[in-house]
Amino acid sequence: MTIQIKQMDLEEVRDISRMASRVILPFKSSYDIYALHSQGVLVAVASLFRPSKNTVRFAGDFTLPEHRGLGYGLMLAEHRWDLVQTDPRYSSARIVDCFAMRPAWFLSKGFVVIRQYRQTTYVRYNGEAQGTR
Repeated sequence: MTIQIKQMDLEEVRDISRMASRVILPFKSSYDIYALHSQGVLVAVASLFRPSKNTVRFAGDFTLPEHRGLGYGLMLAEHRWDLVQTDPRYSSARIVDCFAMRPAWFLSKGFVVIRQYRQTTYVRYNGEAQGTR
């Protein structure tokens, strides 16, 4: 199976973004959008954005229903975590956060639960408080 993750702009993921907006908040053109292709077909998207100078947020995770359960969301999470640690656009942030439906992966990386909501959990990683990433 050939898997490729690449950064794309909003227009390139417009169709899957429209499907995703029924379930998650819509992507914005200011987000850095990452698309996962399996066998050349776009099957999942996710994003990173900077809500403030010191914060990077994981957002917009969406996998097409017929491709769920294959680990694509996890692959996108790992890819973005690698970027947060190494890419100068993100690595200067002291705080990394996310509203997660399944927070276990984030907790395994050292994130802590800030608040539990009905369907999501707000988790945060504070690089200053927890040492280096």
